[in-house]
Amino acid sequence: MLGTRWSETDLLGKVLDFATKETNLKVREVRFQAIAENEANETDILGRANGEALWPERWPVEALLRIKSALADYWWQALYQ
Repeated sequence: MLGTRWSETDLLGKVLDFATKETNLKVREVRFQAIAENEANETDILGRANGEALWPERWPVEALLRIKSALADYWWQALYQ
């Protein structure tokens, strides 16, 4: 499944909870941030360093930073990170 998480009890959360508690399915949750934010000298699951865009051909970092500056931090984190 692919989607945006809105809370621990949203549809994705319920599916993850059911899959891990009620079935023998192996489930892995992977999160993709619009702009990579990692520990120092670390890369994310895609090999991106800090500050790199998820899809730079479509959303360059400069465009994402403009969006970030127009949003309250809460909305930026909810929608993009």
